[in-house]
Amino acid sequence: MKSIIQILNNLINGRIMLDDISILAVMLILTIIIIIAENIIYRIIAYWIQSRKFNPKTTKILEKSVSYFLYLIMIILILNILGISEALPAIIASLGFVGLALAFASQTFIQNLIAGFVILIERDLKIGDEIEVGGIRGKIYDIRLRTTRIITEDNVKVIVPNIMLLNTIVKRYVKK
Repeated sequence: MKSIIQILNNLINGRIMLDDISILAVMLILTIIIIIAENIIYRIIAYWIQSRKFNPKTTKILEKSVSYFLYLIMIILILNILGISEALPAIIASLGFVGLALAFASQTFIQNLIAGFVILIERDLKIGDEIEVGGIRGKIYDIRLRTTRIITEDNVKVIVPNIMLLNTIVKRYVKK
C-alpha cells in the first residue's frame, strides 16, 4: 500500500492516478471511523466513571486521562493508516526518553500528583473534614491533585503537599 507521502508526491508532480484517489478515499474513511470510534469509547468510559459516584474533581481528572490516552491511540492508528508507521517506533522511544527525563526532574511533583489521585479516589479525606497534619490543625476547604488546602481556627490558609498526607500521621477529628 502506498503511503500518503507517495500519493501527495504523485499529486504534486501531476501523476495522480485513479488508484491513488481510491487509496486516499479509503484512508479518509478509516480516519473518520477511528475518530468516531474514539468518541464512542470515550462516552462509554465517561458514563462508567460517572456511575461510580466519585467526587466531581476525581471524575473530571479520570475523564481527561482517558481522553488523552484515547487521543494518543487515535494518533498512532491514523499515522499507521497514513503510512508513517516506519517512524513510529523512533517517535515512541524518543517520547519515552523525554518522559523519563521529565519524571526524574519532577519527581516530587509526580509524587504529590499520585498522592492526590489516591486521596481523591480513596475518599478518606473530604472537604469539610477537620484534620491535624504536621502540627497544623484546620478544616479542609479544597483538595487538588498536588495539594490539599486547609484553614486553621485562626483563619490562616495552609497549603499541604498531598504526599505529606500519605507519608505522615494525619489526625482526623470526628464530630459526635
